[in-house]
Amino acid sequence: MTENNRYDEKSYWDARYKRNLHSGEGSRGSELVFKINAIREVLSRYGSPTVLDFGHGDGELCFQLTKDISSYVGIDISEVAVTHCALEATKRGLDNFRFFLGDIASVDIQKADVVMCMDVLFHMPSQDKFDRAVDVLCRSFEKCAIISVWTEEMVRNVGGNFQKHNNYYKLTLPDGFKVATQLRVPNCVGKELMIITSQDA
Repeated sequence: MTENNRYDEKSYWDARYKRNLHSGEGSRGSELVFKINAIREVLSRYGSPTVLDFGHGDGELCFQLTKDISSYVGIDISEVAVTHCALEATKRGLDNFRFFLGDIASVDIQKADVVMCMDVLFHMPSQDKFDRAVDVLCRSFEKCAIISVWTEEMVRNVGGNFQKHNNYYKLTLPDGFKVATQLRVPNCVGKELMIITSQDA
């Protein structure tokens, strides 16, 4: 399947963040609180781990984790989001927080203990890019990856109303990896957090 030529990811997110620096419902309210608590519980298993975050967006989530990790690298396709979060980290004196412009499906970066990817995969413009992104996520962590995904229920309910390219939700993990835990996001029909680990973890 070819990528949806009507949808330019970088242009879309840059324009969206210029209008309103808001990643969406997933970075606000009860859903944000749920993610923070769930992620903190996972991070606590590894002491003070290093974190690599694909699609950090407005930074509402990552700046809640400053006391839970030893270092943080955020990657986002939007220059507006990267600039905003880098400035925010400087204002907060967070020398261990760094932000870079990049594409999840093609970025080449050093591994981290824990990889995060919140509310990103269902924005992929093709099945091929979805699969490449999942492969990058799995090969970028030492301990685990924490990702949020849509289920078939969400895709069926939303249908083609979500940017016309939301059918990519079926995870095919590379050999050697497994979904260790699935957590339904409360009050959000069809969205889950998944913890991915190596098969022998």
